[in-house]
Amino acid sequence: RTSGRSTIRMVSCAIWLLLLMRAVWGGFAHTVAPACAWQRAQTVVASSSQHSRFVLVLFGPPGAGKGTHGANLATHFKSPVISTGDMLRNATATSAHEFSSQAAAAMKSGGLVSDEGVLEL
Repeated sequence: RTSGRSTIRMVSCAIWLLLLMRAVWGGFAHTVAPACAWQRAQTVVASSSQHSRFVLVLFGPPGAGKGTHGANLATHFKSPVISTGDMLRNATATSAHEFSSQAAAAMKSGGLVSDEGVLEL
């Protein structure tokens, strides 16, 4: 379960990401979004086009489309993608490390892998 605050935070992050994607690919985000969010999206797009390097992190529950949107964004910006899910699947398939067996058990049961374990990868 999530608290009301974290639910609001997740929803606002998802809306902000949608606005950013619409700003990147054009569209009509300004007609459906609050002005402050649209200005933030424009600022991020403008600053990312002025610099050769930026980092975009996609958060969301399993099956939310992070991989799909990440691949589309990577193609558009000609940048690499680092997927912790792919890293975990690879580590659990090829390693005999204690963390690998814990991660495999968590993934098989539909649970979450510990932050410490993911950072260790």
